[in-house]
Amino acid sequence: MVGILLIIICGIRITHGLQRYMDVLFWDEALYLSRGVQLFDQIPKTWGPSYSLWYKLLSFFVQDRLELYYFNFSLTTILICIAFFLLLLSCGVQRVLAFILSIFFLSTFINMPLWPRVSHFCIIVLIAGIIVAKYQKSLLEKLAVLSIALFVCAYARPEMFLPFIVFFVLTILFFFINIRQVQSKQWLLMAGLTVLVVFIIYFFKTPFNNGDTGRGLRVFLQHYAWNHTEWNHLQNVFWLDFPDIIQQHFKDASSLPAIIHSNPAAFEQHIVSNITNYGIQMGKIFISFFAPVLQKTYIGYVSW
Repeated sequence: MVGILLIIICGIRITHGLQRYMDVLFWDEALYLSRGVQLFDQIPKTWGPSYSLWYKLLSFFVQDRLELYYFNFSLTTILICIAFFLLLLSCGVQRVLAFILSIFFLSTFINMPLWPRVSHFCIIVLIAGIIVAKYQKSLLEKLAVLSIALFVCAYARPEMFLPFIVFFVLTILFFFINIRQVQSKQWLLMAGLTVLVVFIIYFFKTPFNNGDTGRGLRVFLQHYAWNHTEWNHLQNVFWLDFPDIIQQHFKDASSLPAIIHSNPAAFEQHIVSNITNYGIQMGKIFISFFAPVLQKTYIGYVSW
């Protein structure tokens, strides 16, 4: 409890006056917030409905949308560190070391400056699911809890739907394999999980057939435009100008196979660049985790 309290105090200190250093960014985060505030008059079935529900819950405490935007940044910055701290403790890490590592994470450049915050939401939910699952007695209960956590994340980040399917299928298989030893509370847990999954998929459909299937391709095209901007040291706004860049390099291609076929060299350069950048960013994350002072190199809008 002392460790959690100190993390909260440090988190409040870091995020205090955030609106003086960080402007409101439109597009993704603003859309999540707007859809969340409009619940339940309008229920979004695409673009992360579970994350929009998170914003709705926060809006009961913070009504002003501008304040809500900054409050969510501050809250997720602190919550993810508390979750990390509790995860380390649940794994048997010594308390002081777990606290120090959590404070380091509070200062990394992938914490507060990261935008949008939907990834923070998913990580917090996943860590909470892992911690709760660790203290369940049976493997069936552990799998069920992890399935629920992944299910919530799947409707925030569509790519999480595949790991949810894997865990859900494993849970069902394990349930039927050990059906003779299943206790009454485990029957209730499985029944609740199944009803939840069936209802949500019936109402929201899956991230693969809910009418937002073109989102993945659009993200790919925007990321290619960003790489193209970096390769050529351009100053254009890539997320707005990406249709012109794509038309120039891939003509009228409207699917991933067509893009690869139209310009395989550009596609290969894009993939290689992504792999290289991934390695570089992971190196920065590792270094910044143990040397938070280096944040000044990466961040301009936060006063550390």
